Amino acid sequence: MGNIVLNWDDLTSATSYNVYSSPNPYGTFTFLAALPLSEYTYTEVGTHKTMFFYITGTNNTKESPKIIEVKKDACK
Repeated sequence: MGNIVLNWDDLTSATSYNVYSSPNPYGTFTFLAALPLSEYTYTEVGTHKTMFFYITGTNNTKESPKIIEVKKDACK
């Protein structure tokens, strides 16, 4: 199994992006990283068969609502 690479379109007002994940789409999402670029590599593949991610854009005043939701199957 390899890593999961997530990428998304830039938001014009965002200076960074927060990435969250959970093995349950209705469960509690865990903060993974704050990034200056619109790409993230998830390296904990194998912990769960399916992972759910969401990304928000941030700037110096606020965090946006979810800009993208992703379901990734780590194993097929």
